[in-house]
Amino acid sequence: MNTNAIKSVVLVDDNPDDLFINSLVVQRSKLEKEPVQFSNPVSALSYLAKTPLDGARIVFLDINMPYLDGFAFLERYEQTCAQQNAGDLIVMLTTSMHSEDRQRAESNKLVRRYLRKPLTVQDLEDLVESL
Repeated sequence: MNTNAIKSVVLVDDNPDDLFINSLVVQRSKLEKEPVQFSNPVSALSYLAKTPLDGARIVFLDINMPYLDGFAFLERYEQTCAQQNAGDLIVMLTTSMHSEDRQRAESNKLVRRYLRKPLTVQDLEDLVESL
């Protein structure tokens, strides 16, 4: 896996167990030594707005979160972060089995991929290969 193009990985998920597991998978894949983790999507938006990155950053985003779900996150991201973070690659990472969620995510121009939890090293390898 050629990970040189990826400068950072951000995990946004309200479930601490999922954050822990996904962080371990990212580390095991050698994509990122210390992925940035947020259990609060508003905090993640603030971080992304304040830390533009020159290069590719993968943002793994859960759909089902309280207060601000993944789709509301995408709307706010587009308004506040998208222009300055043109290199960000947003991946919906979810347990949702609803075909409507998948269609909605795949029709959003900001979303590069829709993946089901749990994240695997193979998912990461396939994602990086597709870049």
